[in-house]
Amino acid sequence: MADPLQTVGAVTRLGEAPAELSPAELVSRTAGWIRHQTPVAIVRFGEGEGRLLTANSSDQLSMKVAARKLRRQSGIVFPPQDVLRIKSQVMRAFDEADVVGIRGSQSFSDEHKMWVAQIERAFEERVAEGRPPAHVSHCLLNNALRDALPSLLAGQSRVSVVSCRDVKPYLATMCGVEDVRVFQVPSQYIVRGVDGDYEAALHGVPIWPGFYDNVRASLSVRTLGEVFLVGAGIFGKELCVRIRDLGGIALDLGSSLDGMADKVTRGPNKPDPYPLPSA
Repeated sequence: MADPLQTVGAVTRLGEAPAELSPAELVSRTAGWIRHQTPVAIVRFGEGEGRLLTANSSDQLSMKVAARKLRRQSGIVFPPQDVLRIKSQVMRAFDEADVVGIRGSQSFSDEHKMWVAQIERAFEERVAEGRPPAHVSHCLLNNALRDALPSLLAGQSRVSVVSCRDVKPYLATMCGVEDVRVFQVPSQYIVRGVDGDYEAALHGVPIWPGFYDNVRASLSVRTLGEVFLVGAGIFGKELCVRIRDLGGIALDLGSSLDGMADKVTRGPNKPDPYPLPSA
């Protein structure tokens, strides 16, 4: 794999100056990229990714924090070497995404603001080290893209989805897309209380490492600029860059895909934490 710091970001390839994009500006740019079939990776980085990005093999506490986050997402107890491998994949997305969602809001909790500050600082450090230019937007950019999805996908004959949720009915009814190809992944472990039969089919399958590697290897772009809706948590970040490199347009929608499948996993009505398996 090429050194991410030696690659050329989409902003450079498109001849654009890196910009701070408001939600409305992000939607407008995304509409243009879809219209012109321009491969792009739009990736958000929240507190979960912050825990991976700041993990350091010489800092035992930071490694435990990252491993705990990964376990809550997957149900798996990760050894340090796997934590660092997943960190390297998140870092690749951090270094190569064309739009990075890293900004926060005043309404965030103090802990969330702390992680936002650490992620922003990490991004500035990577840019100083040679990270290619990129557009920057809010870490909840997925909400703006979700709300605009019917217009963004207007006229699209086919869309691919990387998610644990069955969003085919939503895409057919709300967006008029009938040809939906699905790369189903295991659901986030800690919120499996909302899962139905569709998600339960993969409850016994660990996402790491074999399943993830198989999904990554099986990704393909059927037509230049095919839109991919990605909701695979920490494991989906590098997949977005992979999709872009194959010629697709990756939208990291995260938990927004849960709502499209009528699953509430965030906010005051979220389910009680699903019990983790014994270590």
